[in-house]
Amino acid sequence: FREGQGIVVEGAMGADGTFIASRVLAKHDENYMSPEVKAAMDAAELQRSMTQGGT
Repeated sequence: FREGQGIVVEGAMGADGTFIASRVLAKHDENYMSPEVKAAMDAAELQRSMTQGGT
C-alpha cells in the first residue's frame, strides 16, 4: 500500500490495542485485472487465433 491510498479493513481490536484484520479491501485502478480473468482472456484469445488461422 502507498500513503494516501484508500482501503477498507474489517476485523476486531485485540485486548492489547492492536487491530486484527480479517479482511482488507484495497482500491485499484481501472486497468487492474485479476490473474484468473487474465488467464481466461489469454486462453480465449489463443483459441480465437487458432480457429482463425492466426490472423
